[in-house]
Amino acid sequence: MNANLKLRLARYSYQELLPSARRTKLNTVRLAYISRLMKSPKFIKLAENKVFEVSIVLLLLAGKFLDDTPYSTERYAEQSLLPLQNLIKLEVDLIKLLDWNVHVSVYDFNKFLYPAIVFASDHCEVKADKPRSAGWQ
Repeated sequence: MNANLKLRLARYSYQELLPSARRTKLNTVRLAYISRLMKSPKFIKLAENKVFEVSIVLLLLAGKFLDDTPYSTERYAEQSLLPLQNLIKLEVDLIKLLDWNVHVSVYDFNKFLYPAIVFASDHCEVKADKPRSAGWQ
């Protein structure tokens, strides 16, 4: 069952992996979060029936980690058509499951960057080239 959940979460991430630097970085950080969270039975139970919601909130957290002026939670609620209060509660739950650590090291970022681009190239309509840089800049 864990493999199925991981695949479902990854699909949401990879489908959004467009050839823009910002979006690629957001999705790479989100994949690092998913990797950490998949070790938690509480996360697996939480995410099994909320794959879309979890994917959106992890994108929101990645944006808050990466950007000086991230999109607001209200904007994510508008764009995803999800209730704002549900996103806020899920954000708090996921931050707790991450032990309040949303930092992603350069090593972890690069570990997920190239596989993400390769997977997107193979499984999504968007075709991505092999990255020309080490990734995190």
